[in-house]
Amino acid sequence: MSQAEDVPDEERRTKDQIADQQAAMHPTLAASLCLKCASHRSIVSGKGSVFMLCQSNETPPSWPKYPPQPLKQCGFFRAS
Repeated sequence: MSQAEDVPDEERRTKDQIADQQAAMHPTLAASLCLKCASHRSIVSGKGSVFMLCQSNETPPSWPKYPPQPLKQCGFFRAS
């Protein structure tokens, strides 16, 4: 069982909301299309760095899991 499966849904939503808030405060990430996409997940490292994880099922294997930011256009974007 992965660590993500060990976290209750309510606690995970809270962590995701906090990560999104931190990302929105970062000037580069706030300008990114990823933050407005339904397929993203904001990841905060132990040191406080924020990364955007692309969880779209439509991306080819060559698409990066963590696209370079800020992403200005994306063929896999789904409005959240």
